[in-house]
Amino acid sequence: MRDLEYKKELKSLEERMTIALLGYKAGLWEWNTKDNSVYVSPQWKAMLGYADDELPDIMYEWKHWLHPDDYVDVLRSARKAINNKEERVQKIHRLKHKNGHWIWILSRAKLLYKEDGYVSFIGLHTDIQEQKELELKYLQQAQIVDQVHDIVVSTDLQGYITSWNRGATCLLGYTKEEILGKHITLLYLEEDYFNIEASMRILHHHKEFHIETKLLKKDNSTIYVDLSLSLLKGIDDELTGFVGYAQDITKRKKVEFQLEEQRKRLDYLAYHDPLTNLPNRLYFQDALQRLLSKSKRHHEKFAVVFIDLDYFKDINDSFGHKVGDDVLRQVTQLFLQRVRKEDILARLGGDEFALLLENIKSEQDVAICAKNLLEVLKKPIEVGEHSFFLSCSIGISLYPDDATNMKTLLQYADAAMYKSKQTGRAAYTFYEDEMTSAVFKRMVLETELRHALDAQELIVFYQTKMDAMKDSLVGIEALVRWKHPKLGYLAPDEFLPFAKTNGLIVALDRYVIQKALEQFSQWKKKGYTLGVLAFNIERQQLLQTDFVAFIQKVLQQNSINPCEIEFEIAESILMQKPQELETVLEDISALGIQITIDNFGTAYTSLLHLKKLPISKLKIDKSLMKKLTDDEDSTLITKSMILLAKSLHLDVLAEGVETEQQKEFLLDNGCDEIQGFIYTQPMTAQKMEDTFLK
Repeated sequence: MRDLEYKKELKSLEERMTIALLGYKAGLWEWNTKDNSVYVSPQWKAMLGYADDELPDIMYEWKHWLHPDDYVDVLRSARKAINNKEERVQKIHRLKHKNGHWIWILSRAKLLYKEDGYVSFIGLHTDIQEQKELELKYLQQAQIVDQVHDIVVSTDLQGYITSWNRGATCLLGYTKEEILGKHITLLYLEEDYFNIEASMRILHHHKEFHIETKLLKKDNSTIYVDLSLSLLKGIDDELTGFVGYAQDITKRKKVEFQLEEQRKRLDYLAYHDPLTNLPNRLYFQDALQRLLSKSKRHHEKFAVVFIDLDYFKDINDSFGHKVGDDVLRQVTQLFLQRVRKEDILARLGGDEFALLLENIKSEQDVAICAKNLLEVLKKPIEVGEHSFFLSCSIGISLYPDDATNMKTLLQYADAAMYKSKQTGRAAYTFYEDEMTSAVFKRMVLETELRHALDAQELIVFYQTKMDAMKDSLVGIEALVRWKHPKLGYLAPDEFLPFAKTNGLIVALDRYVIQKALEQFSQWKKKGYTLGVLAFNIERQQLLQTDFVAFIQKVLQQNSINPCEIEFEIAESILMQKPQELETVLEDISALGIQITIDNFGTAYTSLLHLKKLPISKLKIDKSLMKKLTDDEDSTLITKSMILLAKSLHLDVLAEGVETEQQKEFLLDNGCDEIQGFIYTQPMTAQKMEDTFLK
């Protein structure tokens, strides 16, 4: 009974072991080294894809199932275990499956030493193919991570580095041995520690974080990286650390920085004047628009100030643009010394500046600033060997007193500035209502002047030149008037200034010359003795390459001898780079045309220039006539001019003579010719013919 019960228990144990081995994917085996036989269990056969009846339980050709690469190693391990009298041995190797592929198994065995000296190995073969495949996958992934050129780094929860790939070594310089166990802050600049703390907080909530930042290399240089951080989790999804992946974007960032610098530079150039580095017109208008919005919200006042340098064009024309640019730069620095930091000083173009005075309390605040700007220009500006005394004309409009929109404020400031120029320059003027109509009239006239030429609204007037001793006619000066259809006759001062600036002066002068020569020719045909016909010639006209050819052509068309023509050229024109005019003046003189210096005494021409130029006459400016005999200085200057002309063998003509007292003074001092209201006013050709020539 006991024997039967024992066998029953063994049978039950065998069944339980069979069930356990089947579930464990393991097979029982025994290797008897005495006859080199191997026993394998049904579970072992099933593990390799065989049915129990396909293989015998005892096999002698068992080596057939060992992988060729593992065969030697397995036998060597067995011999070593026997020689060392080991009790157990464990090995991982491959066995051949029925389908022909190889599976990885874990071999564990106990060594049984027999009395006859032979050894028997008994143990289990466990299928670990899935585990090996998983290990291989992880190994391959690890190799891929290690081989990528980008940085892959992991840390524990405290920020200590736990893994470091080859890309990190290449980019940051630290070897794996140097860096493992070090804190991640080793790779960051101190000022970026805040970013690290912020990224950790974000990671806990969002599980990933992305940022462009700098990393510190072993040599203390830095690189820019595109960094992605994510969480590392273990079993049961518990957080075990962090992993970071970073790409080197240093080259890209350098390009971005260069492009950003170029953009800033272009923005700066778009909004700033390259000569003075002041804000330009576009910047000024944007700033004015912003200030309008701000002042409206806070109920504040501000002023728009226009500043125009007086006679600056003469500096450019006489000494060149390089000198003019140096003057503008110095003026800019002088102005900046007299304005507040919060005020905006801009250069609108040429010699025009503008100023925004923010948050002013009264007109007195603006007046003080304007006086400071006028005062700062009283000292001479030195450029090389030249000294320049400048002044400026200032116009002011106020928000909200004068206007509440940008366009009107700018127009009013311009109108006030123009008023300052009209009243003698070197002054400041606040806008007043009546200025608007004056500015509007000026703008309308400038627009209509082009049409006036085509419509022949420009009329030539004439004024006589008389021999001072004989009171006989020696010449006629051609003068232009504009017969405006609504405003009537306009004097030259009302339209010639903007004709000179908008380029119409050349066409206007030639129109006058053509019409006057036609009239002069008609008078000659009628037998009138007229002397010479005089014209005022502007600098722009003299610099035209075809001017001399044009004069020759119109003289021939009207059968007029060049000796009957006289060109009056303002003294200020001859002061502006006289070397540029010498050739054309020589060509004009060679034709036989007489050349007279007009407005003499206003620009202080040097004697050296007078001697070089082919001139025949000096015309004393009418401003000296007004004070003649009443002002001692004017009297002395006029006497000196006549003496100077005589010493240079030049004739003298005085214009603007209105009284017998002035005439007697000129006669006593040797003046040759007189022009002025004492004889005739400028008049039309018909009136000249009806009242004087007959």
